[in-house]
Amino acid sequence: MRRIYIPGETTYDIIFKNNKPIDAKVGGSQLNTAISLGRLNLPISFITQIGSDNVGDICAGFIKENGIDDSFIKRNKGTSRVALAFLDENNNANYNFLKAEHSSPFNFPDAEENDIILFGSSFAIRTDIRDELVRFLEKAKAKNSIIIYDPNFRKRGELNQGEKIKLVKENIQLSTIVKGSDDDFKNLFGTKNSKGAWKEIKELGVKSLLYTANKNGVYAHWENNSLFVDVPKINPLSTIGAGDNFNTGVIYSILKSGIRSERISNLKEEDYREIIHTATIFAQQVCLSYDNYISIEFAKSKL
Repeated sequence: MRRIYIPGETTYDIIFKNNKPIDAKVGGSQLNTAISLGRLNLPISFITQIGSDNVGDICAGFIKENGIDDSFIKRNKGTSRVALAFLDENNNANYNFLKAEHSSPFNFPDAEENDIILFGSSFAIRTDIRDELVRFLEKAKAKNSIIIYDPNFRKRGELNQGEKIKLVKENIQLSTIVKGSDDDFKNLFGTKNSKGAWKEIKELGVKSLLYTANKNGVYAHWENNSLFVDVPKINPLSTIGAGDNFNTGVIYSILKSGIRSERISNLKEEDYREIIHTATIFAQQVCLSYDNYISIEFAKSKL
């Protein structure tokens, strides 16, 4: 059976609106995707570390109750990671992060051919775990796993313009598919459109780019092909988890359609159109609530 492996950080999100807390959710970019995949009854393993505090207990229980394999989750002494998410007038979030007290080596699995790995965000450029993460990804790439990378950068200030961009490029080189937003690529490479972003990452050996531009649609690039898909307009309650659940839809589509590693470069336009359509539905479903993941009811409709 093909498996999904997602390494990432677990964060407890406290959500503020008009400077008052209105909700709290177990989150983290990769965890949001993992929870949605677990609710879809897909074979998902999450690779993370959480603290031994009350927040860690909440996170560990939530992960398990959503059907995620927790074999690769470590509990460390001390506090867990917390994020303060402040929603603006358009319900987009700005974050302040409170780091966990301790970390230790991660428990990485051995991925096999056509397994799917999703990684990204600040976790993917952490220097303290760099060697072990790269070893995991290099082994997976050698086995022809499908590796999806989401850089997830929204502010240029997050980048130390030298070393961090070097790490991002290394991550791209390890990937099969790169998915990112227009803001990500503008901040990373100074590109103004999907063609510019594709030129940058194609040279690094990536087979496919999925480029999201918020309400302005989604672009796909692969080999010498390109595609634009418009997206329906909605009035979001919160955009937290939108990109993460776009990733959920991509992974769901790959598994549902039986797409294997060797086919990524040779997919047809209708394949990419279906992937983008499904991913957009997943992302927008999350935007219509304060949850970071698809609802249990929505997941049941897809089973």
